[in-house]
Amino acid sequence: MTDTPRPHHLNLAGTHWEASAAFYRDLLSLSPVELPRDREAYGATIATMQDARGYQYHFIPCDPDFATRNNLPVNPLGAGHLAFRVDDIAAVRARLDAAGIPYSDMGEWAIKGWHQLFCADPDGRVIEFHQVIEGATEREKAISSPNADM
Repeated sequence: MTDTPRPHHLNLAGTHWEASAAFYRDLLSLSPVELPRDREAYGATIATMQDARGYQYHFIPCDPDFATRNNLPVNPLGAGHLAFRVDDIAAVRARLDAAGIPYSDMGEWAIKGWHQLFCADPDGRVIEFHQVIEGATEREKAISSPNADM
């Protein structure tokens, strides 16, 4: 890859996602944060929290049929995923292609201002790579970034 992926958020999906959000909020002193993009992304209900450094935790209901309904090889809403921000999503895609790793390239379909791509590691854990796309407004860049220095 031409750049180093930076951790951006941890997405935790489950049947008790609201209780899990409260558990992590109380255990880790996370602060609830409402991001405008959350209301429109995937059509999913989401509880977004962040820690003192701005690292985000997204709690969502599990949707095991999301990939099947959308004809995708990787399900970003199955059990959750780890997300990395990158500067060059095309380089990530080329590296995955070269390694023969299947992925779901979401483009800017789910979150305005982000180009997202999902793959899975050898144990089946889903990993998101996303790039803030050129042309995104300064507001979209600001609300999607947990840290200004990332």
